[in-house]
Amino acid sequence: MHNGHSVYFHSNWADGGASNPRYRNESNDPLNFILSTGVGERTRLLFHPQYYNDETNSRFDFPSLHDQQWVRETRDTVEAGRFDGKAYWTKRHNDGRRSIEEFDKLFEEPTNERPVFVNGMSRSGTTLLVSMFDVHPDGAMAYESYPRYLYTPSDDGVLTTEDYIYTYQTLMNYPDNTAFELLNRPPLKNLMRFAAVSSWTGMTTRETGELLRSYVTKHHRVTDIKEALKIVAASARFKVRNQGAKFWGTKCQGNFEEYFDLWPHARLIYIMRNGLDILASQKTKGAFNPDAKQLGRNWRAQYKHFTQFQDKHPELHTTLVGYEDLVARPEETCRSMCDAIDFEFHPQMIRQHEIKTTLAEYPRGQLSAERVQQPIDNKSVNRWRAILSKQDVEAFLAGCEGPDMFIARGLDWEF
Repeated sequence: MHNGHSVYFHSNWADGGASNPRYRNESNDPLNFILSTGVGERTRLLFHPQYYNDETNSRFDFPSLHDQQWVRETRDTVEAGRFDGKAYWTKRHNDGRRSIEEFDKLFEEPTNERPVFVNGMSRSGTTLLVSMFDVHPDGAMAYESYPRYLYTPSDDGVLTTEDYIYTYQTLMNYPDNTAFELLNRPPLKNLMRFAAVSSWTGMTTRETGELLRSYVTKHHRVTDIKEALKIVAASARFKVRNQGAKFWGTKCQGNFEEYFDLWPHARLIYIMRNGLDILASQKTKGAFNPDAKQLGRNWRAQYKHFTQFQDKHPELHTTLVGYEDLVARPEETCRSMCDAIDFEFHPQMIRQHEIKTTLAEYPRGQLSAERVQQPIDNKSVNRWRAILSKQDVEAFLAGCEGPDMFIARGLDWEF
């Protein structure tokens, strides 16, 4: 037994959780675990024979493990009278290896890859902008595949190799609702969120699990943002491959340097919306529960962060788009944006509602999925007047240090 003084193991597997009702549905498939190990590693598998069958059972029952996929498959073949253990496990091993090799190809970065990244505050029009690139004949966008979901545990702890193995086994072996229920706990919640948003690229829950298994098999676990970004990119390339597209993209976090370190030829668009309309939208959509003053601070800080990055790196393809301009004059604004980032405009980009995207097909709770399936209009401009109180506006203005940004951008801020 491992007591702190025994040989170091790179990874551990045990079937002990099967006796605990809390973990009854754990996907403890030993073959999936073995496939994730590397040559030369020390790996321990701990079995408890008492959990399986005994002489009193006439059926191939495994009462403590009956709901796991590998057990169900084995039992079904035994009861059909055609179980060949060597053939069964060899096939499973070969299928697993083929899947790992196929998904591993998605981590291979094409030469001079030019992804499109979109940044902006929540409820500022980022989903609309991503949808416009998604419907481009050559585009395949991943929407909200943020790398933080992959390397930041939900309880500020540490994500171990076993956590990733458990996550991908669960995603591969259970229906969506069951898988998400099993992963909806610390420290796995963020991995669950990644699986959820991956569905907006058209990936099934099982395919997301296979993608994670492929990465873990080669690299064991994700420890920093650049490793996480490689998985994000692979999930988007999955969509590129399926759609025969030529470029991919996604919403990005504010750490622009890391993105451009990996993709120096990328394009970055920051979308700027009237902060009071952002506040109004967050108050009425989703579960943001915004603090008006803090949101004002963030509105100013994020805009400043982007403009400083842009000034520091004039050689990169970056541009700023005003939400109000985009919805008032879609074609003119979109053409100007494309020119600024050396990108070929296509008329489909301003008719995103006419094309069924993967987001429209698998919305899974995305707040703007329904809205972006409608024609572009400016109905939401200055909606804050009907929603915010005078106190809300004053608090926001205090947070963003007065109306100077409104004045500079030509935005309304007075009742």
